[in-house]
Amino acid sequence: MGMIDETTRKIRLSQWAEMVRECKQSGMTVRAWCIENGMNEKAYFYRQRRVRRALAEIGESGLPVLQSGNFAKVPVARVTSSDRNPVTAINVNGIKVDIYENADVKNIKQSLKAVLELC
Repeated sequence: MGMIDETTRKIRLSQWAEMVRECKQSGMTVRAWCIENGMNEKAYFYRQRRVRRALAEIGESGLPVLQSGNFAKVPVARVTSSDRNPVTAINVNGIKVDIYENADVKNIKQSLKAVLELC
C-alpha cells in the first residue's frame, strides 16, 4: 500500500472512530443518530465494523488490550519540524489525539483503543 493510501486509511479510521463515539455519546439509537446526521445506517455499521476490526487487531498483534481504568504505554516518536501540523485530530471528552502524516498504524490503533476504553 502506498504512503498516500495508508495515510488516507488512517485518516478515515480515525474519523470513523470519532463518528462511532459521537453516536454512542448522543444517547440516541443508531437509526435516530443516522437520520439526524444524514448518514445511511448501513454505512454507519460498515464503518463501525471497520473500527472494531482495527481495534481487535490490536489485541491479536500482541499490543495491550485495555480494561477500564488501565492505561497503555504508547510509544511516541519525536516530532520533527516537517511533521508539526497534524493531518487530523480526534477530540473525545477532553482527550485529544493528533494524527500526523507519517504516523505508525500500530500507534494509531493503540491510541484509538485507549481513547475508546477511557470514554
